Amino acid sequence: MARLLLFLSSLSPGIVVAGIRAAGEFGFPGWIITLVGVVLMPVGFFTVRSRKGNAAIPTEIVSVKDETLQIPTYLITFIFPFLFVQIDDLWTLAALAVFVGLVSVLLWKNDISLINPGMLVSKYRMYEVESVDGRNLIVVSTRRPYVRDYEDLHHLAGRTYVLSD
Repeated sequence: MARLLLFLSSLSPGIVVAGIRAAGEFGFPGWIITLVGVVLMPVGFFTVRSRKGNAAIPTEIVSVKDETLQIPTYLITFIFPFLFVQIDDLWTLAALAVFVGLVSVLLWKNDISLINPGMLVSKYRMYEVESVDGRNLIVVSTRRPYVRDYEDLHHLAGRTYVLSD
């Protein structure tokens, strides 16, 4: 369930942009779409916060790499194109639907779907860490994990964990 909530939260900027664009064409239904996107934005933040209540898993970390810089790439690649799409006919709408579908599959299969710009504003960052047993994990945290130290991690989804602060 956490992965689904984080996934929906990651789509929220695109939903907001699509809603604003739709509001210009269709009025009230577009504003409803925008509202849905705005409501989904903090869902990722609350999901991460709620997972900190799960049992901690002490993990010794041997390397840390900051992956937060992927977020601007995500914005430019997946959000920016929605600013310029004109839907003039059914073919354009169909092409856009295919594009959105492919982006959704990519986000679902990728760890980048676990953080969104709203979480960055809340000072959350994404780190790729390697544990002493050789596992590569993604850690979402407001602080950088310490190398050669045990950190308390709480399972979030898949290979992604949230760090105790």
